[in-house]
Amino acid sequence: MVVSTQPVGNTIKGRMLETQPMVTVLLDDGRPDVSNSGMVTASLGVNPTAAALSGHTEVRLYNGVATFTDLAVYPGGQDFQMKFTAASSAAAPEPLEVMSGRFSAAGQEARLSIVTQPRITLDADRRGAVAPVVAVVDEAGRELPMATPTVHASITRNPNAGAFTPHSVASVPAVGGRATFGSLWMTRAATANEPGATAETGPRGYDETYTLSFSAPGFAAVESRQFDVSPLLRVTRQPSSDRIVSAPPVWCEGGGEGCAAVVSGYLRAGDVVRSAGLDIDVSCTDLDSPGEVVRFVEVGGLGVIPKSLYDEGPWEGCAFAGCRGECDTNLRSVARGIDVSHAVGMVDPRTGIFRADGRDLSVRMALNASSNICPCGGAQLRARLTLRLTVSEAVQGAALWVQPTLSLLNGDGTPYLQPTTVVASMIDEANPAASELGGGLEAV
Repeated sequence: MVVSTQPVGNTIKGRMLETQPMVTVLLDDGRPDVSNSGMVTASLGVNPTAAALSGHTEVRLYNGVATFTDLAVYPGGQDFQMKFTAASSAAAPEPLEVMSGRFSAAGQEARLSIVTQPRITLDADRRGAVAPVVAVVDEAGRELPMATPTVHASITRNPNAGAFTPHSVASVPAVGGRATFGSLWMTRAATANEPGATAETGPRGYDETYTLSFSAPGFAAVESRQFDVSPLLRVTRQPSSDRIVSAPPVWCEGGGEGCAAVVSGYLRAGDVVRSAGLDIDVSCTDLDSPGEVVRFVEVGGLGVIPKSLYDEGPWEGCAFAGCRGECDTNLRSVARGIDVSHAVGMVDPRTGIFRADGRDLSVRMALNASSNICPCGGAQLRARLTLRLTVSEAVQGAALWVQPTLSLLNGDGTPYLQPTTVVASMIDEANPAASELGGGLEAV
């Protein structure tokens, strides 16, 4: 085996060898061994600077010749020698070996440079993310597109015990002299200094920010500028101008003919009503067998309620309440949240807002005649009526009835414990009346 084309080192730093080597396997008569299609491996046999040989260092013989195309020496130096090894043939695989002549290489004494500084985010919220880009440049800062090292990212400044997520890609081969890290995400947040220190709050001088280091074989590592990673913000209690009103329960009591009851005084006329729901529970007098059921429910202004909206019974074990003194405790649910909005108010034609009009809510009920034992206080039917309303308290200048609460989380779901100021503002697209948000708009 002979080196038919000697390697010649690069004179421009960061590039491949200017002349790539060729190796030929010869027969005893000096002709190329065209039958040998084995692999030839290149390495640095003499390596005074502990450099690395990169590129395709294994090439297959074709007609007895192995042609290398993209070898590069990182970093450079003088008096290198390349060693080539191969097998003589598949049938008689004794090793073949040959050394090149001496050559020098400018190598890649060029350096890594961060072209785009990182702004890494949590995986669950990638808004504002900026992928870092690292380039190989020469001493003058010019990029070297022929350099193709694999660049590795690691976390150097790490105040919150963060890490890259499992599906992050922290090692990226340079293409055209640039390595672009498009798949890096952090598991934990870290924020910069809090602004706005006052005499009352004292200094907010903590500083939780990350930095990244980028390295490649044969290159000195470079470190990024500091950057913060915002925590996830979750609304754990939604803001609302609404309050829940529960009118005092009213008992509807009667015999075989049924009962009637009125719920009154639950709202002021003109109150804005978001919803009104009626709950009905019956005492278990004798409602545990077939036929022992609620015959009808009627609400004033709405008429008879469809049976699909309530449970008529019977209910297992729903009996003997009057005989056992359990009229207030042994009950069953007939209905939950029957919509009775139109029985307590009407739409204001000027504004389209639903308002209470001060009327009483009347309810009538009856049982089938087969329910006939253990009445409660003489009433075979005893039903508890509970009216629940959602009322808007959106009064100009008044505080929201329900103030929002928020939680800050790391990307791994753990609480982000660093004190952080959260600022509230209105969303223009969800503010049709162009309202202004007042009060304490900042909370820690």
